[in-house]
Amino acid sequence: MLKKHRIVALILSVLLALPLIPAPITANAADANVVYVKDNGTGDGTSAASPLGSLKTAINTVSSTGGTVVVCGPTSISSGVVPNSHTKKVTVTSLYDGTDYAKTANAKIVFTANIAIRGPMEFNNITLAASVKSGATSMYPYCQIKPSGYELILGDGINSTLENGCETYLSITEGANNQKITINSGHWQRVRGNDDNTSSSVDFTINGGTFHEKLLLAGEKANYTTDVTAVINGGEFLGGIYLAAFEKDGTFQPNPSFTGNVSITVNGGNIYGPLSWSYKHLGTFSGTYNVTLNGGGLHHITEIYAPETGSTLTFGKDVDPSAVIEGEEIFSTCLRTGADPYVFYHNGMYYFTSTGDTSIGLACAANLSDLGKAAKTTIFTTKSYKNAWSPEIHHFTDEEVGAGNGGWYMFLGLSATSDVDFSGQREYVLKCLDGDYLLGRWGHPITGEVNEPLMIEFTYSNEQGTNYNDIFCAGMSILRLDGKVYMTFVSEIDRGNSNFHQTINIVEFETPWNITGEPVVICKPDYDWEEHGYATDGNGKWWPKVVEGCSPVYGDDGSVYLMYTGSGYWTTWYALGYMKYTGTDPLDPASWTKNPDPILQKKETLTSTSVNGCGHGSYFTDANGDMWVCYHGYIGTDTSSGRSAFLERIYVSHDEVSIGEAGKNPPDIGHTQTTAFNYLPLEARANGFASTSYASEVPQIEGASLTLTNSIAINFMVKNAKVDGRYSNIRMVFEFDGKTEERLPADCRDIEGLTAFSFYNITPAMMTKTVKATLYATFEGEEYVLDTLDYSITDYFYDILANDEYADLHTLIVDMLNYGAETQKYVDPDCTDAQLPNAGLKDPQKILASTDAELNNHIAI
Repeated sequence: MLKKHRIVALILSVLLALPLIPAPITANAADANVVYVKDNGTGDGTSAASPLGSLKTAINTVSSTGGTVVVCGPTSISSGVVPNSHTKKVTVTSLYDGTDYAKTANAKIVFTANIAIRGPMEFNNITLAASVKSGATSMYPYCQIKPSGYELILGDGINSTLENGCETYLSITEGANNQKITINSGHWQRVRGNDDNTSSSVDFTINGGTFHEKLLLAGEKANYTTDVTAVINGGEFLGGIYLAAFEKDGTFQPNPSFTGNVSITVNGGNIYGPLSWSYKHLGTFSGTYNVTLNGGGLHHITEIYAPETGSTLTFGKDVDPSAVIEGEEIFSTCLRTGADPYVFYHNGMYYFTSTGDTSIGLACAANLSDLGKAAKTTIFTTKSYKNAWSPEIHHFTDEEVGAGNGGWYMFLGLSATSDVDFSGQREYVLKCLDGDYLLGRWGHPITGEVNEPLMIEFTYSNEQGTNYNDIFCAGMSILRLDGKVYMTFVSEIDRGNSNFHQTINIVEFETPWNITGEPVVICKPDYDWEEHGYATDGNGKWWPKVVEGCSPVYGDDGSVYLMYTGSGYWTTWYALGYMKYTGTDPLDPASWTKNPDPILQKKETLTSTSVNGCGHGSYFTDANGDMWVCYHGYIGTDTSSGRSAFLERIYVSHDEVSIGEAGKNPPDIGHTQTTAFNYLPLEARANGFASTSYASEVPQIEGASLTLTNSIAINFMVKNAKVDGRYSNIRMVFEFDGKTEERLPADCRDIEGLTAFSFYNITPAMMTKTVKATLYATFEGEEYVLDTLDYSITDYFYDILANDEYADLHTLIVDMLNYGAETQKYVDPDCTDAQLPNAGLKDPQKILASTDAELNNHIAI
């Protein structure tokens, strides 16, 4: 949409700007209060040759007058830094007066502790490294920058790094009263705008950067009275954007509420997850909540969630909320780190989870290609257990598991914190306590206690007479066959001796936590490819023969397979195989026929880019009906890389199952796939808004038609010319043969839902002359050119001739073009043949002309 009277100025400014590519702006040493700093500095800070040795000292040196702190070498924050209060802005940078100290002297700030802000401060053109202290047991220190109510600018050129095994980038937390934060670049772990309970305001402007966990515009407290303004112009939001969380470290705040006026405007960036007022849909809201979506990668958003009162969603002029989203994306099939990945598709979205230690996270992604980016939401966390293995999420109806028990359940292995050899691993179950909202709270399926799992109880014992409640149990999955539901799980035989091996079992169950059937072993290690890793240390310890990771795959022709993994997960030989259902009773071991060879196993010769140890797959069908497998594997020649999740197409026939296009070996790192974007329109992702405004209902010209009476009229058909929306003073201006005319909607007639702005009194001699139609309107106080169309009678006639649907009119059209040519030659004897209306007729069209001297009389076309 182009503003009237500003077009020439805009073009001139663009032309003038094009040749100029400015260098980074750096301060001049003579123009500012400047000090230099780096570790072990012993000088007075007046130059890079005489730096101060402490960032706190450097900030305090310039804080009273404002100024610049130049980091001219590695600078450490190893204990909490709280500088003096100041009212003038302090800028911290390593690019100064033409010298980039990051390049020349490895300048950076290394955080193993926090820094508090006590006045307006800006960081730009600097490396901010998150690290862990020597000897630390946790690689997740969550070091923080604490703005504490003072303006914080994280400007251009911030290079975020991780050092010494650290797994978390810097966080921005403990914002307070009247907090203002601007972020242009960098990687950030946790970002919260307000961690205070006092009445205040928060003002976010985000132009870039990557946010690895959820962005909280407010924070995690139980109650807020805060006005929030957020403008999102860019950035990658891997965990989504929320107003408030009402939850901290797995503990949910009682009676949470938010009071305030909130405005969120999205002009750019990519939100890989929810744009929501409340984390886990908790709490009550009082005030106004306005969201405007003007642009950006909106197709990545999984949910646009609002309180039911006081909320308005506005779709900008360039956003069509009802349009089916089209397009596709190429993505790497190596998605992310993670073991035992489990992916499923539900209600238009993709979900990903994987093995954890004391918590389980669930990522929700709008697009298959987003699964590698979308951050996980913690749905279970515990201090009572560890080894949270192989989570799988399944839905059951009341008919399947008993009246009132239907819903979503998560099966996962857990063991007591005292377990040292995994012998205490047992299978547990949790239920989603928030119905169909899978990112909500999970807990005890009977009591409803959040984060409390229930151990699955077996009635029967194994073949050695040991009750299954007392032995290793893991890897539960669900098989649906012939209208019945079965459970499969992994157990073990003869722990501690040379016959030590795992088994895959199948059983009927009453509820997800109560197994009343008798488990039957349907798979045990039989082939060499299933036994890699089986060994002893010679001192009584044995590593088992392994079969595990059992999941069903269903063919379109009714074929049923159980996919599983053989060999130790700690080896490069871990591989995928399958059993086929060939009998009539799934509880009969004879009904399952093993394929003797693996279908996905490492290459014989490994390189640094190879994938090995591929197994524990989950299988799902995407929105387009294509089937995929998500499995884990190691990268390189051994298992030192840790496990990553990979995604490949899977093909199922009556005779076999195959994975990918590369045969029986996984493709090397760098392999890609192409997938279509999630087709769900944006309005289908919105929930809870009290009202919706469609600024995208912009009036526009849909096309043109012709009317023949005593003269010829061109009708410019306009969509939304009479819609009661945000556009006013709608009018169309015609320019023709040196003259100008204007039409208002009130002067027009409606035809099939469109408004016909008609230009009249065109004679046959004017067939080749163009009518320029320009549609104007006022939008939010500014006048805009909404649309233009240059059109002539000749254009219309040739459009008709090119359309076989109107073949019965083609003779008439040719006659009209010939008639126009004769009248034009009569009016303008000097015109050339190339200027005549019929000059564009092709030979097959010319012969359509009537042979009668007299033209037929047609009322209208």
